[in-house]
Amino acid sequence: MRRFLLLWMCLGACVAVVTVLVSVLVFHRVDLRYQAFLEVLLIPTFQAAIVAWLTATRGLGGILRVIRDTVDHPVVLVVLLANATLLVVGWAAPLEPHVGIAGAGRVHLGWAGLETLAAALIALATAGRGAGRGARVWLCLGAASLLVAGSSAFSPWVSGLETLAPVRLPTVLKWALVYGAVAGVVIALVLGLGGVLERWSRAAGFWVDAAVATAFLAALVVASSFFLHPYLLEPWASVVRTGASLAGTFVLVGAGLGWSTARGTVPARASNTH
Repeated sequence: MRRFLLLWMCLGACVAVVTVLVSVLVFHRVDLRYQAFLEVLLIPTFQAAIVAWLTATRGLGGILRVIRDTVDHPVVLVVLLANATLLVVGWAAPLEPHVGIAGAGRVHLGWAGLETLAAALIALATAGRGAGRGARVWLCLGAASLLVAGSSAFSPWVSGLETLAPVRLPTVLKWALVYGAVAGVVIALVLGLGGVLERWSRAAGFWVDAAVATAFLAALVVASSFFLHPYLLEPWASVVRTGASLAGTFVLVGAGLGWSTARGTVPARASNTH
């Protein structure tokens, strides 16, 4: 995931600069149409995904080892099954007011928030399990970022942060700068957390990467939708709720596997793969 994000940032910067230069030098204006925004957002995403896939180091064997390490932990399987059940029910009856993915209730976002907060607490507990100073710093910073992300499911503290941007900027650019920066910091810290957990368990690192990837895709949907209006329409709102639920589950699974390995309770069959 780190390779993909680095590629995406580099390619995205190049596409954005070229787009602005062509707009100013050739057409003598800055193109702020929705089509241009999507091109800057999505073209680097597809390019980075292709390059990252072609240069991936984790093949089918690595994925099978991750699955084996994961199923060795019954509690992890319960978490995955609970989230899968909630999502299946939510999509099967999307307009049901309480558990429907498009219903009026906040069950799915609340569930994602609780899982993320639980992952933060587990990361803090892992920091006291014999980790070095550098590892403890990343674990604590990652836990703090998860606390920020998880709490946003219950308190709209994120709303209004765009006022921190310069007043003269267009609203779309304010959102992109402020919320993009917040998302970037959270993702970077969670990736650092995953890198530490991966030292103990490859499966833990894999699931944290999966959480970041899912959250990144959800963020793309939010950015694409918010360009037109400051709220999500269906089916995109349901897609974002699903992404948030999956990201919360994946990061909780990763944190749990890392903590379990750090405390020395991982079965020998799993620990031999690291």
